[in-house]
Amino acid sequence: MTQGEIWPLPWTVKYYNETFSINPDTFVWNSWHSGCEIIDKALQRYKKLAFPGHTPGKAVIPSGHFATIASVTVSSQAGCPSHYPHFGMNESYKIEATPGSSQVLILGSTIWGALRGLESFSQLIYKDKKGSWWLRAASINDHPRFPHRGVMIDTARHFLSVNILKRQIDLMAQNKMNVFHWHIVDSESFPYTSTKYPELSEKGAYTPKHVYTVDQMKDIIEFAKLRGIRVIPEFDTPGHTGAWSGFKG
Repeated sequence: MTQGEIWPLPWTVKYYNETFSINPDTFVWNSWHSGCEIIDKALQRYKKLAFPGHTPGKAVIPSGHFATIASVTVSSQAGCPSHYPHFGMNESYKIEATPGSSQVLILGSTIWGALRGLESFSQLIYKDKKGSWWLRAASINDHPRFPHRGVMIDTARHFLSVNILKRQIDLMAQNKMNVFHWHIVDSESFPYTSTKYPELSEKGAYTPKHVYTVDQMKDIIEFAKLRGIRVIPEFDTPGHTGAWSGFKG
């Protein structure tokens, strides 16, 4: 297990020869964008993600005198957008967790950059063998090398539940990926429930249970948006349409 190493490696990072003691029970998560759903929900997620396995009220405080970090403040220079993640979006961010300070600053060029900064911040935190939590002091200036960083999942040949897809999206966010390429239909099955042509899934899905409703797809798209990930559904045609064989239309 690493101790405060960032993944993927930031564009520029300076680690200091200092670590901060951090108390999960009293640590404060701040934002300059109160009411911004993307940031508000991200802060709620990272309260748990930054301290995996921690039981509230059971913080182990190290003995001795150590510098401590009391809070983190997150901001986006572009404010809080209403649009979805898109190709070429600015995901750059800066983190200042410097010696002598009692708080960490995360500054994203956009809300998407702020999300990437929160992920990097959570990776600076680690737990020692005695159960105490620490933050590695660092200054980070980062942006992605590639605008499209994705994973393709084929749910036509191997159906996956919504919960499993969401788990995959969470893992993508932890690796700062930004595209979920959803190969949703193919010759083997047609699990998408079309409101205009419902027979496609009625005849083409493996079973009536192995389908994705419109509401479920919307839910996955919104789930991904909150993590700075865009969803690209793929519908093969005119080839790869064997699952349509039972459909007349």
